[in-house]
Amino acid sequence: IHTCSSPDSSPCGGSSSRSTPHSSGRQTILINCPHKAWDLYFPDRAYAGLSNENKLVCAFERHFKEEAANWNLDEIERKRAVQVDYNALMCSEGLLNDVPSLSTITRTNPDMLLNSMGLAAHQVIAGRLSGQDCLASSFPRLNVRLVTYEPATPLKHLKASLYGKLVTVRGTAVRVGNVKPMVTRMAFQCNGCSNVQVHSFYDGKYTIPTRCENSCRSRSFTPLRSSQETQTIDWQTVRVQEIMSDDNREAGRIPRTVECELTADLGCWFSQNL
Repeated sequence: IHTCSSPDSSPCGGSSSRSTPHSSGRQTILINCPHKAWDLYFPDRAYAGLSNENKLVCAFERHFKEEAANWNLDEIERKRAVQVDYNALMCSEGLLNDVPSLSTITRTNPDMLLNSMGLAAHQVIAGRLSGQDCLASSFPRLNVRLVTYEPATPLKHLKASLYGKLVTVRGTAVRVGNVKPMVTRMAFQCNGCSNVQVHSFYDGKYTIPTRCENSCRSRSFTPLRSSQETQTIDWQTVRVQEIMSDDNREAGRIPRTVECELTADLGCWFSQNL
């Protein structure tokens, strides 16, 4: 479980460009970009060859090409998720040579890391399924799920200082909410020129484009809920209670709990394994 990282954090150095705040929420600048699905993973960042994101994508793509032979493509396509062993990553000499600060990036900027890994896996899998150039952009977005990431953080140590960091927690699920749909991006039609543009929603927060991408610059839009560009994912909340041993039990204190949000395949997995 990791908290939302700051969108401007960039711990591994280098340059990284961003789109302007009034953009549609979808990446549109893909000049000379070798990654056809870039805007699925970095909708608010323009492609740059020297950016941290691109360096990570290229490094993980080289690594995943060696590991992909052991992947179950049918299961990955069904779940739209790839499970990656963190300990195996830290034992890969080639990957560590490409990304010496991998452990630091994992802990301090998990969003950038997981999106980079997802795009790299996307490229490798799409290349294996077909040689068609269009497949990489039509293949669905993949989520990377890290396992064996240690050490576990006790619930009492979950403080503001861990905001934006990747942490592992262990506990007992004492309450499980219903699975609900959450919109991740939606198509909008401009009421001025009928141009259609796609707007991404961060953390499920509904917003509308600030202005039309076309020359009319209109600020009035109609949401296209039935458009193929509109996408939703499963969303679920669970309440996790800490596991207290006899040695760590505090007299007179009820166990601590934390509310967790599960998205996409995590919610389905959790419901099936209760």
